[in-house]
Formats: sequence, structure tokens, C-alpha cells
Amino acid sequence: MSLRLAVIALEVLPMLEEEARKREYAGVNQYSRGVQLVAQGSTGKSRDKAAELFGINRQYISDAKMIAQKAKRGRSKKKRD
Repeated sequence: MSLRLAVIALEVLPMLEEEARKREYAGVNQYSRGVQLVAQGSTGKSRDKAAELFGINRQYISDAKMIAQKAKRGRSKKKRD
């Protein structure tokens, strides 16, 4: 069950990573002053946020991401052959 949730969490992960990039680009952190260009969200790794959203261990998400990347490389390698 947890692995299935991890695979689903992989669908959400890019959105969380994009939010993190926007905050990073805007230079928004706990020391920022003045008007914030991007709403300050919670801090932490996107992987940890996804794990919390789905109620699973963060390692499941890391493992699922690694498996998906290896599968993608395997498919692209087969296409070249």
C-alpha cells in the first residue's frame, strides 16, 4: 500500500518542487524583510512534504523516484538500440 502511495506522491512532487524553486528564486526565507513576492510556505524538502501529505515514510518516495528514473533510462536506452 505504501509503495502505491509513493508512486502517487511522485505525481505531486513536481508541484512541490516548483513551489520550492519559486521561494528560492525570490530569496524568501526566515530572514526576509518587506514584501514577499511568493507566499512563504512551510520549509523542508519537497520529498518530506509529499510524504507527510500521503502519510508515508519519505524513503518510500525516494525509492519510488529512483525506480522511476531507472525505468525511464531503460526505456530510452531500448529506443536507441
